[in-house]
Amino acid sequence: MCLSPEGRAALEQNPDYSSGHTALSWETGLILAELVPEAASEVLARARAFGQSRIVGVHNASAVEAGWMTATAVFTMQVSSPNFHGDFESARTELAGLRAVAKSKPVGCAAEAKSLAQNPY
Repeated sequence: MCLSPEGRAALEQNPDYSSGHTALSWETGLILAELVPEAASEVLARARAFGQSRIVGVHNASAVEAGWMTATAVFTMQVSSPNFHGDFESARTELAGLRAVAKSKPVGCAAEAKSLAQNPY
């Protein structure tokens, strides 16, 4: 967008501005869900909850929804890129190695899952 620095700063403080934190968490969730499909539901629930947390005092609900849509569109474009596929396969290999030596889930995961299962809206 063609905006002055002042105009951009004002727009970024507007609660209707798409949530970048939501977009980042949702895209990260989409990538991790692809890398570890057996944990996709848990990963996406956490990514969704992070976006919803932005509604309290930072954004309105439609700005969070716009963040989810933006991330989904970007992810959809990325998966058609050969460079992305190369990076993705490298990440899959690295993650598999980390998971092979990982210990059990940290304490508190069950309580967090129970909390995430309740949609606050």
